[in-house]
Amino acid sequence: MKATFLLLLVPLAVTLSTSARANAQSGRPVAKALQTATIIGIVTADEKNIITRQKQIWAVVNPEILRSHAWQRVSIIAEIGTKESVTVESLQVLTPKYPCCP
Repeated sequence: MKATFLLLLVPLAVTLSTSARANAQSGRPVAKALQTATIIGIVTADEKNIITRQKQIWAVVNPEILRSHAWQRVSIIAEIGTKESVTVESLQVLTPKYPCCP
């Protein structure tokens, strides 16, 4: 009985591994899960980018969410698309660390 089961299992495993190899070699695009991150930074004057404290500039794919927040310190939750672009899911305006006026 065990021998019969093993004889049936081996061809199935070979078939699965060859089909997985064929899919990898076919060059079909595989959907990658987008990474979500919290980014804290300053909204630029043109309201299209966010600059972090580490001098990293993030281009915002949906800049309409940044309207009327120029030069404000914000915390965003965003999906990172490419190395430099993000899609903002939520935005929170933070109080300035060092207010200019008491």
